[in-house]
Amino acid sequence: MVLQNNDMEDELVVLKEFFNETEAHIVKGFLESCGIIAHVLDNGVNLRRFVLGSGISGFARVRLMVSLSDLKEARELLKELPKE
Repeated sequence: MVLQNNDMEDELVVLKEFFNETEAHIVKGFLESCGIIAHVLDNGVNLRRFVLGSGISGFARVRLMVSLSDLKEARELLKELPKE
């Protein structure tokens, strides 16, 4: 999945997919503490959770997005995190 703006430097690409929104936000915070702006896209998980309850979070993929220009550095930073 790629989200595009007019400038290719601002093009957002998927860095990693998660099945846990909390984990995605933890990694997002780590990346941002290293100077990389990241975005979590949840495909409407929050709306479904509101309607159906919190037990649904494990069924939807959550995407962590970064700009194309930050992708290589973000991948290197992910290698520093403990393995699952």
